[in-house]
Amino acid sequence: MKKMLALALSAALAAGTLAGCGGSGGSDSGATTQAAAQGGSAETKAEVKSEAKDVFWTFAAPPASSALYPYWVSVGQAVSTVFPQYKITTSESQGAVAITKSVRNGEADVGNSVSSTDYENYNGTGTFEGQPFKDLRMLFYYEVTAEMFCTTKDSGITDLKGLDGQRFNPGGTGTSAEDLCHKILGLFNVNPDYFVASQ
Repeated sequence: MKKMLALALSAALAAGTLAGCGGSGGSDSGATTQAAAQGGSAETKAEVKSEAKDVFWTFAAPPASSALYPYWVSVGQAVSTVFPQYKITTSESQGAVAITKSVRNGEADVGNSVSSTDYENYNGTGTFEGQPFKDLRMLFYYEVTAEMFCTTKDSGITDLKGLDGQRFNPGGTGTSAEDLCHKILGLFNVNPDYFVASQ
């Protein structure tokens, strides 16, 4: 039952993504395939088999060191299981901001992101100041992530203000965590000595 539910979700994801990306596959086989996947006639299914053309997509995922990387590999595999004409490659990226840039410039068709980055991307604010990207379509939310600020006990830092002037890593290069950390601490007028590194 869980497998069928996962496949159904993947079918919806594939159909929604095709609509969101403006049908990058260049054929109308997506709608026919969706009808067949939802239990269309044997004739429709045969038509799908003969007319379906290969569609190549790249899914941009967080770094392989992240738990979200295998999640996106699995999503790609699930979509390809339901719709074999979708040939999906999952590529490793730095994080949500870098992934969003890849989707914007056409290097990726689908990408993992966060709501704050999506908002800026769509409206042309923050990182994407003056460059709104109205082609953005959010497909689904799958987790809620808190922004955490951690220090060692030995540092003696017990509040945000204690980070002022201290060496501090805001998050992996190109990640939404890095971007959000700067914004959150900036709101509190806290200015650490930032250093960035990969995850």
